[in-house]
Amino acid sequence: MDKKNPTKPKNTYEAVFNGILIIGLIALFIAFLFLIPKQSEVLEEDLYYCILDSDCALVRGGCCGCNEGGNNTAVNNGYVGYWNAKMDKACKDVFCPQVISTHWTCSAQPVCFQNKCSLMQPA
Repeated sequence: MDKKNPTKPKNTYEAVFNGILIIGLIALFIAFLFLIPKQSEVLEEDLYYCILDSDCALVRGGCCGCNEGGNNTAVNNGYVGYWNAKMDKACKDVFCPQVISTHWTCSAQPVCFQNKCSLMQPA
């Protein structure tokens, strides 16, 4: 930097370097915007896809879970956070009754059946 003017670069190389650095940071930021998957981009087949029973997780089946008069469903473990966020957003104005549900899904186990997370009805 020039001692008389601290904002003025010493030479052209510094100015070029700073310009390339700024352009690189902007390009990196834009790339991340496109690389990070958006929640709306999740395909249903990915949401339920599995190979093993352990790939599946039990989640509330809609706005109200089993402790609120609702039911459960099963999704891929990797999408539990996505599912919960989706339900929270879709159900933000829904009031659920504070009653334990007797729906069969509330005592079911998540299983992988034909590469799709499903629930197995208890025996």
